[in-house]
Amino acid sequence: MIRDISRISPLALPMLMLVVVVGICGLVVRYLHPIQVFATPGEYLALHSLLELVSIAVSLMVFSLGWALRKAERSGRGLILGIASASVGLIDFLHMFSYAGMPDLVTPSSSEKAINFWLLGRLVMAVALLV
Repeated sequence: MIRDISRISPLALPMLMLVVVVGICGLVVRYLHPIQVFATPGEYLALHSLLELVSIAVSLMVFSLGWALRKAERSGRGLILGIASASVGLIDFLHMFSYAGMPDLVTPSSSEKAINFWLLGRLVMAVALLV
């Protein structure tokens, strides 16, 4: 058992604090009475679209960073992650417009179509990280 907090590595302290905060949040969520913010799924489309746009902007920033540094790094790993990030940005854009309640994009919009686009974006990034 650790009795002296100064003996903890300075690199391990932030992760330890994160674990404690997540544990406290988990307990709060466990015992907090659930509340309903939106009455129907269609009411949160604007918020969902705004958050997707933030995600797309971050993906495009990662792409631009990978593209700008492509000649500085000889291995090309940054460029691979940048291209994958641009792909995820495009897939997230398609996801945003394929959600139920949005106008039809090639095929009728549905929750299943939106979930499939979301899963495809996560798969693309996971494969790029493994490569």
